Formats: sequence, structure tokens, C-alpha cells
Amino acid sequence: MLKSNTYSQKRKQNDIMSKINNRRFERYDTTQKVSYRTSPDTAYKHGITNNISKTGMLLETQEPVAQGTPLDLVLKIKGTPVHFKGKCVYTLGENHGAHSGVHIGKINTAGMKLFLAFISALEKANQAPKSSLRPEIEEMENVLLKISGEHKVITHFVVGLQDMMKDHDPSAEPAEYEAILNLMKKDLTTHFEIEEKIYFKIGLTHMPAEHHGLISELTNEHEDMREKLDRIIDFIEECSRTNAPVNKNLKALLTELLEQIKEHARKEITDLFPFMEENGDVKSKLMETLRMVMS
Repeated sequence: MLKSNTYSQKRKQNDIMSKINNRRFERYDTTQKVSYRTSPDTAYKHGITNNISKTGMLLETQEPVAQGTPLDLVLKIKGTPVHFKGKCVYTLGENHGAHSGVHIGKINTAGMKLFLAFISALEKANQAPKSSLRPEIEEMENVLLKISGEHKVITHFVVGLQDMMKDHDPSAEPAEYEAILNLMKKDLTTHFEIEEKIYFKIGLTHMPAEHHGLISELTNEHEDMREKLDRIIDFIEECSRTNAPVNKNLKALLTELLEQIKEHARKEITDLFPFMEENGDVKSKLMETLRMVMS
């Protein structure tokens, strides 16, 4: 019997470590006070987070939180309380110092911007320090690297969502979809606006007319992807309200959008930006504009 229990405990720990090692978003070490409760009818208790990402945190509590327990969480950022909906996905420890892996679900709208800025600051703090931003924009090659870097952020969301659909993870339906799609929407919206107001505008003004069709096509794709993403988020939120699973039809819509995002990025990187690099007027105007933005 003892051998069986030991085997079960090891298997449980292996399952937990598998979840930790397969996180879709990097965790950043930080020690922050967190208030939490297991239902709207109970009082908030106090815990500490030892690390955090866009979609999860490690929560240290005085007593264990059962796996699968829904949580209301409050994290103060710069003195402002940010409210989360979450769920305990695993717990280690029985008493007096339990550690729980918490999936962050919906973040209240008022706190979303503050939370993302907080995560961004942690991310920058974990990167190697740079002597200057200006050398990064002195060469067109580095401009393209910066664009590719933005695309990698979006790709991170795309791959994470594709993995969720491939894995058929019940714990990811629909709360995790909702959280990641809302985060992706914020990054995509900013990315699209920068491209349209800087890269596309400069391209239309200074590139030969034969390239205008490609820019118009990419602009129209931005609008189409915005509409598709909003529609999918509406469906996901309805699933959350009704406790319905993310069905095959909804996953098919999401798959279509993710494939469109990847193809769109490919056209920008292989078709548009090389033309911009080769055109002296475009390159000069783009560098001038980016220096003004960075200064």
C-alpha cells in the first residue's frame, strides 16, 4: 500500500512538473502580496506570488488550495488593486506553506493596461542591458529585426493557442482561451496601428505605384483579422458565461484566423519589407520617422 501511495505521489509530481515545463508564457521572478478568495461569499485571504506571467502565477498560501478551485485574486500594482479571475491548476504542500500554480483568467478591464505594463517591466528587467537604443535604428537591417521581434511576440500567442487546440486540454476551455485572446488582441491592435501609421503610410507615399496594391491588401487584412478576432472573443465570452466548451466550429474559426495571421506576417517579411529596404527614399524616410519616434 505504501509503495502504491509513493508511486501515486511521484506520478502527481511528474504531472505537475510537466505542466510547469510546458508553460506557454515565461514566468518572471517577483515577490508580491496577493489577496485571494475561493468564492464571492468568503473573505479574502493573504498570500504571496513568487513568480508571474501574462497567464499564470505561483501562489504561496498558509493552507492548500484544492486543484480546480476557482479564485478571485487581487494584486496591487503601484498602489492600484488589479482584480483577476483564476483557477488553481496544481498544489504542492499540505499545510503551513502550500504552493499553488494559478492560471490567470479574466483581468478586469480597468487593470489590464496596468498589468501588462507590469509584466513588460519584468520582461525588460530580465533582458540583457543595452547601452543605447539609437544604434538599433541606425541600420535598416535592425529596423527589420525590430519588426521581426514584434512578429515573434504575435507568433508566441499563435503557437500557444494552436497547442491548446491540439492538446484538447479541458482546463483551457474556455477561460484560458479568453485570457490569451484578449492579450493577443491588445498586442495585435498596437502592432497593426504602428504598421499602418508608419510603415504602410510611408510605403504608399514613397514607393512606386506597383507596390500600393500589396499595401492595400495588407491593410484590408488588418481590418478583416480585427473583425474575426472580435467575433471569436465574443463567442469565447459566451462560452464562459454559459460554461459551454469551446466546440469544433469555434476552433475551426480560430484556426482560420491563426493561419491568416501567419500568412499575413510572411507577406510583410518576404514581400513588402525587402522592397522598402531597396528603395532609397523609403528607407531614408522610414529611418527619419523612427528616429523621431525613438527620441
